[in-house]
Amino acid sequence: MPADTTPAPPVKVASTRIIWTPEKETLVLQTLLELRLDRDLVAENGFNTTAYVKCAAVLVGHGHAAGKEQVKAKWTRIKGDYNIVKELRSKSGFGWDEETQQVLAEDNVWRGILDPLMTSNPKRYNRMKHWRDNSFPHYDLVSQIVGDTQAVGDNAFSSELGAEVVAQRSPSPLADEDHGEEGNDDENEMTQAPPRPVTPPSDHSEDFA
Repeated sequence: MPADTTPAPPVKVASTRIIWTPEKETLVLQTLLELRLDRDLVAENGFNTTAYVKCAAVLVGHGHAAGKEQVKAKWTRIKGDYNIVKELRSKSGFGWDEETQQVLAEDNVWRGILDPLMTSNPKRYNRMKHWRDNSFPHYDLVSQIVGDTQAVGDNAFSSELGAEVVAQRSPSPLADEDHGEEGNDDENEMTQAPPRPVTPPSDHSEDFA
């Protein structure tokens, strides 16, 4: 009997798309916060592959399927979002509501920032406009990872470079990490956004600059 030459049916590959929830994002950030002090997990351009593998393993251990590339893409995206929110907070006329974790500004202030970008840089316009109506609850956690906090001693981090420095000695390779200002528009990534805050600006918000 001749051998059956009928080709085998194609193997169905599971989708690599991941729906990111605030819980998963926080777990990634908390893990990276712990890993950042391990010099063996730092490469010339930021965290190395091993760091992302470890982070993905933590997610899997909590029942969340994710791979190292997805973790890396998510970190790049969050870091880019952080940089934009940080920039907005530093601009004249902007404040920060600690309760809602949202940047605050009058309409005319927003127009002064956004209108010039509408035609000159539509992508940046969309990224900045997003934070007009949305909160960024990861701000404090990301600031600790990239080093935008005051610290002294051997484990101080530089405020802008996101690098571990030992006193005044050479900075770690994280100093050259790409901050991903425009983020990473991963086609295999979906983010489940938290509910938008509706609380009006409260008296304990930072004063406008």
